[in-house]
Amino acid sequence: MVRESPLAGPQGFPEVDRVTFRSPRFPNVFVIGDTVNPALMLPPAGVVAHFQGEYVAGVIASDLKGAYIGEPFSPVAMCIMDFGDNALLPQCSFERVLSGTGMPSCGVMAVGKWVRVTKMLFEGFWFATLIE
Repeated sequence: MVRESPLAGPQGFPEVDRVTFRSPRFPNVFVIGDTVNPALMLPPAGVVAHFQGEYVAGVIASDLKGAYIGEPFSPVAMCIMDFGDNALLPQCSFERVLSGTGMPSCGVMAVGKWVRVTKMLFEGFWFATLIE
């Protein structure tokens, strides 16, 4: 669908400003997540789209207020990887990727059973908010 739309660039992905995720052709259109991440060399991961969504909401609010009220997009992703009775919390910064100067910088923030328990508690809290 996107490949055949006016949003598509030469590779078929939407073209966006790497700082604001705004379409250069359609200033009121923002594109985030899996639709644009491959063109930006970002991973197609929900955690990246989540942070992009929060950031773009701030950009839109700034546009409506007529003044910048947010912070620059921080291309950092963290996501707990569950391995049954153990878990790992990696963190990757994609700043060099977005600036076109290199590869992601990744490291392990934590590993252990307590990381898995933390994930289970977060999921329980998150799903509980859907019920109310």
